[in-house]
Amino acid sequence: MGNQAPQLVYSVECSEKKEGETSIRRSPVSALGLKKQPEKDILTMQDAWIKVVKTCGDQQFLFTRNKQTNIYEGKTYNEVNALARALGSAIVHEKLYYESNEDSRFPGLKMVGIFAKNCEEWTIFDVSNMLYGHVAIPLYDTLGPQNITYCLKHSGIITCIASGASVSQFVKTTDIGSLKNIIVIDDVKPEDKLAMEQRGVKFYSWDAIINIGKLNPKDIVQVQETDCLTFSYTSGTTGDPKAAMMSHQNFNSVLAALKYHPNVKFYPDDVHLSYLPMPHVFERVFVYAVLSQGAKIYFYSGDVQKLKDDLAVVKPTFFISVPRLYNRFYDLINQQFEKQTGVQKFLLNMALSTKFEGIKTGKCTHALYDKLIFSKTKQLFGGRCRFLVTSSAPISKDVIDFMKVISCVPMIEGYGQTESTGATFTTFFEDPESGHCGGPTAAAEYKLVDVPDMNYFSTDKNEKGEPQPRGEICFRGTGNFMGYFKDLAKTNEAIDKDGWLHTGDVGMILPHTQALKIIDRKKNIFKLQQGEYVAPEKVENSYLKVRGIQEIFVYGDSLQSYCIAIAVLEKAFIEDLGKQKNISGTYEELCQNPEIVSAVLASLEKQGRADKLAGFELAKKLYIHPESMANLNCMTTTMKIQRHNAKNVFKQQIDKMYSTPLANA
Repeated sequence: MGNQAPQLVYSVECSEKKEGETSIRRSPVSALGLKKQPEKDILTMQDAWIKVVKTCGDQQFLFTRNKQTNIYEGKTYNEVNALARALGSAIVHEKLYYESNEDSRFPGLKMVGIFAKNCEEWTIFDVSNMLYGHVAIPLYDTLGPQNITYCLKHSGIITCIASGASVSQFVKTTDIGSLKNIIVIDDVKPEDKLAMEQRGVKFYSWDAIINIGKLNPKDIVQVQETDCLTFSYTSGTTGDPKAAMMSHQNFNSVLAALKYHPNVKFYPDDVHLSYLPMPHVFERVFVYAVLSQGAKIYFYSGDVQKLKDDLAVVKPTFFISVPRLYNRFYDLINQQFEKQTGVQKFLLNMALSTKFEGIKTGKCTHALYDKLIFSKTKQLFGGRCRFLVTSSAPISKDVIDFMKVISCVPMIEGYGQTESTGATFTTFFEDPESGHCGGPTAAAEYKLVDVPDMNYFSTDKNEKGEPQPRGEICFRGTGNFMGYFKDLAKTNEAIDKDGWLHTGDVGMILPHTQALKIIDRKKNIFKLQQGEYVAPEKVENSYLKVRGIQEIFVYGDSLQSYCIAIAVLEKAFIEDLGKQKNISGTYEELCQNPEIVSAVLASLEKQGRADKLAGFELAKKLYIHPESMANLNCMTTTMKIQRHNAKNVFKQQIDKMYSTPLANA
């Protein structure tokens, strides 16, 4: 017999099974012990930074477009180090941090805010905190004025580094808490500056604060691995934002996980395009990974609509994104493919068919078709990516496989939470199967816990009688966050006494590869009138596969017998649908046209039935909204629905849909 490829196995059992839960499972490479640090002498992010400056000091690090020439200009690691030391020294000299002792578990936190899109100043600030032991308090646009007020008052910060656009947001915020100082990194409107000064706020320019630090240098502070490095305000899907506290150890565990990952490696000649929000852990961990290896970071132009242009110029060596963007690429490219005719259409279909077959064996390339057909689609990501990464929300198998085909590179799916410092599970390049999360990183272990109310058990088997455990996913490892600031009760809800982080997600362990697949959500479940339980995220993930759908919110009232949905569709899709049906009107009018609403609802039902949703899970009525729900503070930073907000914002539409009987009732 010839040599056979070894069986791909994502996790192995490392304990005995207990009643009501699976055994503890780890990556095969960490079966004998979890990996906690990338190297013996790297215990904190401060250690990682100091080492990279010593080894790569003269290499280029941060690149920003010159506003006059539109050309990217770079700064070296040494230059960034000098600026970070100057910023940290100025913050100490001017006493711009707020020292909090309000949470007895974490006394003496020295906090400074930042409110800006991704830019070099953001990373310089981040490095400064690594060196001086300050804690970053990031704010972001989608929080909305009410939650910005909450975060300012909850943290107590007195200083915030901000862009001119963010200063405008502060002007609109009625209560700015204890904010007394703003370090502005670009132009601020004179009227905004005056309005904030009248509220007692002092302004520093970026250049001025750097000069203060250069004139008053301070020694760096020796930090400990358990020291807090940043907050991450999770807008979440219910209630006020929660301040997840992330330590040096948390981020260092990600560096350890990447060191032992079989595929995801970074090198000094790597290039990262930074555009996903820096307050979000997904972007942050990749910035730290790139930073630790002496690689380069280019900051996007600031406009996501121009991301295609940024990709063409920067040509990143890997690309990370969220499903929403990949879904948009999927729709746009498929629309272009559908326009092909004749010989071109024949060749395209041949190429797609051949490459989809190749994907089944883990092969993303084809010697002929990649040059003949997919050379242009590969350029969508800049043309020199080694791999793509998706995380933060579920993504369909069809989209993943399609991205592999048109980009000609592997795509990794990650799964994790802010509270576990980002991706705790990843897939591998060599796995031909998509639609699952792979296995735990070398820094984490997990188990599944029974959810009796939903009939998910660790003893479940598939139709072949093979073990296929199902239950709530629980993580443990040094990636688990420190806790929620000033909220011991919520912390204890998230992490139990044995250190397990309870995710609220329901997973299933697949036979053979032992990969984890997300199948449901323990939280966000509602009950209909007849007692049926509906997990709206499951329904929404099905509906997001429908062409034209950008955002969707599924809702059910316990006094009603059916679900309803509120959707945001691509403007071009709605307009094309109007032309097909000879319906005229503005975009807003088309969104409310009964014939168009019925056509979209029929597409949703068709997809739902294809995904084997139960009849009671399908939305029976639909409202199409003409603008993004993000503009209405109904989306988190990872583009998940904030259900409590959406319910309030769309109360009128919800009441109207439920006030009239179903057509077939």
